[in-house]
Amino acid sequence: METSGFFESPASTRYHNAFKGGLMQHSWNVMKTWEIKCMNLNLIVDPETIIIGGLLHDLSKVGKYKYDKETKSYTFNNINPLWHPYYSVIIIQRYFQLSDQEAICIAFHEGAYGLSGNQIKDWNNVKEKYPEALLLHHADMENAFIIEKRGIN
Repeated sequence: METSGFFESPASTRYHNAFKGGLMQHSWNVMKTWEIKCMNLNLIVDPETIIIGGLLHDLSKVGKYKYDKETKSYTFNNINPLWHPYYSVIIIQRYFQLSDQEAICIAFHEGAYGLSGNQIKDWNNVKEKYPEALLLHHADMENAFIIEKRGIN
């Protein structure tokens, strides 16, 4: 993790945590929010799964942002055709095996965003079988679009 750029990468170009180290901070925030949401709803999720899903859900974003000194902003430079949640699962599994629950939570952490056709049916099935996946999605969106966007954290 230390040599990958995870601790230096921004979380986005401009929407939330668009600064050096923003991805790590976002991932930590998502992990803690997801943990609280699961506890509040008495949803039993292994603490290791909370750590893995929360901290690594956006792993595929590492190294995908380039800082422009002139504009003092980041641009997204992704040549990989895979959608980032799916690619995060692939990257993680190069290092260790995810449980089905972990892989599904990470693969669907964007909810229905970017999905179409049968994939939306898949998301609906995921929400039924893995309600913790829906809570990870909510934790991610809550942090990205409310907490971090407003600089609350």
